Parts: sequence; structure tokens; C-alpha cells
Amino acid sequence: MLSIDINTKIIISGKIELFYIKNNIYEFFDNSYYLNQKKYSKNKKGATANLVVPKLIFQDLNGFSELTSGGDGEFCYRVNLHGYGFKYNKDLIVGHPARNSLKEHLIKAKRIGRGTGQFFLSYNNSKRGKIFIVFKNLLLILFPFHQIKIGIKIYRENHLNFNNFFKLISLLYKVSFFQRINIIKTILNL
Repeated sequence: MLSIDINTKIIISGKIELFYIKNNIYEFFDNSYYLNQKKYSKNKKGATANLVVPKLIFQDLNGFSELTSGGDGEFCYRVNLHGYGFKYNKDLIVGHPARNSLKEHLIKAKRIGRGTGQFFLSYNNSKRGKIFIVFKNLLLILFPFHQIKIGIKIYRENHLNFNNFFKLISLLYKVSFFQRINIIKTILNL
């Protein structure tokens, strides 16, 4: 059992350890792509799967926004905007099952895309901003640099066979495609 000191002016994030059920390519991807709290914390963000929010901060900021996905990121944005603190505690650990199918990843990608678009619109609704975001996401569909980087990491860490390598390539592209398309659709109100 972990005991932590709570400061009513600081939110705390902790590590999320994904565990595998099927030990497949989809779980490897989930482990490499999502819920990296240590990485998130460098930008003073945290996923709700392991985020301690004092009641004072939650009430002062009127809780989480009603986004399709990403309400935790938007909340952390407001925490920083209002001068509250953020801390990462490496000893605060929760377990979370890894997504283990293509279907689960595509559902999440669509949800993240819609939430990202909603977040953007809540803070920038200018015509120029919308054009930029649409253009940027169209380019990232054609040139998914981040997915390539993740793919290389997964390939190196898991010594994939030929079949799993092509499943990974397909997964990387589909997740990026559906996420980007849903950002664009949300921005353009489609």
C-alpha cells in the first residue's frame, strides 16, 4: 500500500502498467503508443487511469469537459493555465489491460480524433486555425512519421515474425488514418 502526501494545489499522475492477456501485436502497440504517464508528465499532463485530483482543484475548474475523448488532457491544460501544480510520482502505479484487437484500437482512434478536434475547437475556432489543422492532418495521413517511429520501436523490442510485421504496418496506418480523419471531420463539422 502506498501512502502519498496530498497538496490541495497540485495534481499527481503515476505510472500505468499495461498487462497482456493475449500477448499479441495489438497489445504490443498499445503498450508503446498510449498511457505513457512519464512522457505525458513532461508536458504536465496525465491520463485519468492514474491521476489524483484534489477536490479543491476539481471544483475550482468545474471538473472535466464533456469531450468525446481527451477530457483529462484538456483538464490538465486548465490546471496549468490556472497556476496549479503538477507532479509525477513513479511509485504511484496502477494496472490496466492492454487493448488486444484491431477493433478496439480503431474505436479508440476514432474517439481520440473526435476529442482532439473538439479540444481544438474549444480553444481556437478561427478559419485560419481550422485550415491549418485540416492541412496538417491530411499531411500526417500521407506521411505518418510518428507511427513509423512507434513501429520501429515495437519491431525492435518484440522481434516480430513476418506475419506480425505486416499486421503492425496495417495497424499503424489504420490507427493514424482513423484518428486524423476524425479530427478533420470534427473540425469541419461533418
